[in-house]
Amino acid sequence: GSGLFYKSKSGNGLNHNYNEQQYGFGRTVTETEINVNSLHYIEIPLFIDFQFGHKHHVNAGASFGYLTGVRNRVSKTKTETLEGTQKTFTTEWGMKKYFNSAEIGLKIGYEYEVTKNIKAGVNAQFGLLDATNNVKWQNSEKFNNQEVQFTLKYNFIRF
Repeated sequence: GSGLFYKSKSGNGLNHNYNEQQYGFGRTVTETEINVNSLHYIEIPLFIDFQFGHKHHVNAGASFGYLTGVRNRVSKTKTETLEGTQKTFTTEWGMKKYFNSAEIGLKIGYEYEVTKNIKAGVNAQFGLLDATNNVKWQNSEKFNNQEVQFTLKYNFIRF
């Protein structure tokens, strides 16, 4: 089997912090914290479905994905000598350069045929590539995408 999917995956607590200082009539310090909320992918899974018994299916294969965007929550704390402190929160797209665009994963799953047209199942995917660009994050830690997916499928057309 195959298909084309749009997926949003959790940023899993990844964040990036930096400070800026400006001097004029006093000092202004802006602390910025960017929390990665979600990674958005276009994904093409390729898998083989094995049926055993009358209603049981096991599937296995690979998944190929391309990162289309990164959604972030940005917190800025601006402290000025004369004005005090102001805090703002925004949700923004960006930081795609901090992640690798390609994703390859292994998939395995089980489905139970509830009726001729309805299947319920569970799938797991294990990423083979590091999702982060280690040069940008300045670390060597690997962040491989992993997911567990519960499915309920309805076949509109049966071949």
